[in-house]
Amino acid sequence: MVFNSYTFVAFILIVFFLYFQNFNWRIKKLFILVMSYIFYAAWNAPYVLIIIFSTVVDYVAARKIASSESLMARRAWLAVSLTGNLGVLSFFKYGEFVRDNFVTLVAQFGITYEPAAWNILLPVGISFYTFQTLTYSLDTYHRRMTPNHNFLDFALFVTYFPQLVAGPIVRARTFMPQLAKMPKITAENFGWGLFLFVLGLFEKTVLADAIFGPVTDRVFEQEGTLPILTVMTANLAFLGQVFADFSGYSMMAIGVSLCMGFHLPENFRGPFASIGYREIWGRWHISMSEWFRDYLYNYVKSEKRSVYRTMWAQIVTMTLIGLWHGAGWTFVLWGFYNGMFIALELFLRVKIGAWRIWSLGVSKVGLWAFTFFMFSQSTFLFRSKDMQQAYDMLASFFVTPENNFDLTRLDFVLVGGTISALIASHFWIKHVPLRERFVVVPMPVVAGLVGLMLTCVAMVGRGGHGFIYFQF
Repeated sequence: MVFNSYTFVAFILIVFFLYFQNFNWRIKKLFILVMSYIFYAAWNAPYVLIIIFSTVVDYVAARKIASSESLMARRAWLAVSLTGNLGVLSFFKYGEFVRDNFVTLVAQFGITYEPAAWNILLPVGISFYTFQTLTYSLDTYHRRMTPNHNFLDFALFVTYFPQLVAGPIVRARTFMPQLAKMPKITAENFGWGLFLFVLGLFEKTVLADAIFGPVTDRVFEQEGTLPILTVMTANLAFLGQVFADFSGYSMMAIGVSLCMGFHLPENFRGPFASIGYREIWGRWHISMSEWFRDYLYNYVKSEKRSVYRTMWAQIVTMTLIGLWHGAGWTFVLWGFYNGMFIALELFLRVKIGAWRIWSLGVSKVGLWAFTFFMFSQSTFLFRSKDMQQAYDMLASFFVTPENNFDLTRLDFVLVGGTISALIASHFWIKHVPLRERFVVVPMPVVAGLVGLMLTCVAMVGRGGHGFIYFQF
């Protein structure tokens, strides 16, 4: 079930109708939990068992960690949590990738191995809910929180449907306290939640699916090297597509939650206005970046915190972030590429002091343009179906094209104009949150904007397209 479908409209209307009835809070929480399982089961019912497995494992492990006096016992129960969750994630998401690379490796030694076809379906959003449940046992182990003995609350934290399959990744210590008592739902928050849902729906349906998606698909269906302007435009289009797709989902999840009285963390904060890769990753997929920072990077860099050790930790973390996005060498290279730029920025700041030029206005414009260009043009690694296509896309910048496929003038105008509008909007909200910006906007203007967005969604008239991040 996807947010931009008529099925979800019917589903959320039923949820809202019953949620706002005069039931006690425990009954309402149980109702949300059941509807969350139904939400996931609409995609593949048997895979609900995986979520239940993760829920039970981490609930038990966290309680044992908290009650154990022995450090060895606490570590053993943490290992149970890590093994159970990461084991399931590794099998479903990386099993085929490991198998195929093993076949390639043994072939180098003259060994022919033909495994059975891999027909195992990847559970939607498994990376998101796995990382989310792990925060519970990890935070308990590090004494950042005391486990909640209310199994219903924990199960709802794991399964809460608005952000179950594509985030934002929430922490148990920030979400579960919201379940302690019935939330206070104000007209202001409900209205803002509806606005965010419409804005997210517009981003997904109109920007991602109608404007950027078709351009990206047509170019990446081609083979061989292509004209450089075509490749650059396709990379821009995919950057716009993946942003509008995922930001749209996050906004809809946050919006639905606000309507129900819950607060989810912000997941995007004007990333196209960033100067430097460090800033981009502080503004892009924020909940995931902060997860890797808190649960991996801070331990990899060690207490010595030397410049080179920190650079190494940044590269390792970003490479693993790339692998988190997908089981393929293109994703690994994409993560490594981002890590190298972040490490280079640190080196320039600490060893050379070249980052002082950022204080100059003209230099900021140049550095922003360089950052945006390098980030946007690396997206071919994320989008390419395999290493051969990634190589061809990169080679297109340096050689005469083998394939003269080209986009239309309208494609160039739509992509360039829409990306420019997104950049401008990101600078508009870079230092002032979106909600604060709209506080001063007259209500008739907001109503007109909502009407315009809904009209555009209706004109596009194509619902039910899956979200890109569902595969992660």
